Amino acid sequence: MWCSGLGFVAFVLLVVIAKADVGVSAMCLVALLQIAFRPSERALLSRLPWSAMLLLCGLLTYLGLMQKVGTIDSIATVLHGLGAGSALVLVLAYLTAMLCNIESSTLGVLGLMTPIVYTAFAHSPLTFWVTAAVTVPAALMVMNPIHVAGTLIISNSAVEQQEALFRRLLTLAVSLAIIVPGLLAIIPIALL
Repeated sequence: MWCSGLGFVAFVLLVVIAKADVGVSAMCLVALLQIAFRPSERALLSRLPWSAMLLLCGLLTYLGLMQKVGTIDSIATVLHGLGAGSALVLVLAYLTAMLCNIESSTLGVLGLMTPIVYTAFAHSPLTFWVTAAVTVPAALMVMNPIHVAGTLIISNSAVEQQEALFRRLLTLAVSLAIIVPGLLAIIPIALL
């Protein structure tokens, strides 16, 4: 346990300070720990939540495909054409929540939406409220079972509770995606 913690600290130092490659650093540290402690590979592989691993790999592949074919850029181009009114605030808030529900990278979605907010509302006193209306729903969507955090929650629960937990988290995420963006968009729309 202590060596894993030291390995994590070494990983952060290598990546942040030494600017080493993330993947190579992680693989080297894992190989060193594997050689030093020789854990049973069968036991390790049997404890992996394979359904969660496959879901995350599929979502990352889907994200890469969306970026490769230009879907994200197309969305940004369409949103830039909406101007800077109340329709844009609502569209940005709901689109962010929707994309965060199907996208495993909240930071990627916010990386798309935040520049649009600051371009459209750069000289407006409402920039803070519009940013809040866009970013808060994104933060609430991480418990979606299709998102990384929701997948990890489900994979670490008891097997007999996973289906019920999946349904509860999905219902909660969809409910929040319908209600919260509209509620948060009320403030900037009222102040426009």
